[in-house]
Amino acid sequence: MPWGSGKTQLYDLSNDIGETNDLADQNPKVVERLEAMMVNALTPHPNWKPR
Repeated sequence: MPWGSGKTQLYDLSNDIGETNDLADQNPKVVERLEAMMVNALTPHPNWKPR
């Protein structure tokens, strides 16, 4: 995750509303695309520093 908060998680909420089955390891290309979207969408702010 671009913010250093840990591993990106991926859930199929249509079948796993409780988020019990992390599908990220089974779908690395999906995770890669989602992380790229998050990086592109990020607008840094001087008052907020990632941990």
